[in-house]
Amino acid sequence: MGKYAVAYYKDDADKISNFMTELCSRWFPTSGYEPDDYPPVFNYLNDFREDGFVEMDVYIKVKELAVS
Repeated sequence: MGKYAVAYYKDDADKISNFMTELCSRWFPTSGYEPDDYPPVFNYLNDFREDGFVEMDVYIKVKELAVS
């Protein structure tokens, strides 16, 4: 199992890349965590084809930041 960071997204599909970049560049540096070696999981909450936007939860497996 492990720990996961969960982020909610609701916007245009073409902005998902920007959302992921912001999440990784702003949240992770101050969180005390780093991404684990697993791909993110996208749990879609709607049908983009019907609604015209994407609504989803993004799960990123994390591990505590190694202190050197």
